[in-house]
Amino acid sequence: MLWQGTSRTEITTLFEYESIEIPDGYERKCLEQLSKTTGIEILKPIVKNGQLLFQARQHVGVLRLGRRTLQILPKIH
Repeated sequence: MLWQGTSRTEITTLFEYESIEIPDGYERKCLEQLSKTTGIEILKPIVKNGQLLFQARQHVGVLRLGRRTLQILPKIH
């Protein structure tokens, strides 16, 4: 966790093809808006064991979704 001033920022690191839960709310709305604006699905919604997850695919970099920062790293063989 990284603390900036009085607001808390959560940094999450994942590798390509790993999945993450993004609760319904502001972070998910940010992700949907990013996908609409760019025309690129950076995190693909998938269902695993009955749970909605988002999987990193083909793109690496850093995303800011509200108070959460996602760092997507390349898959290492």
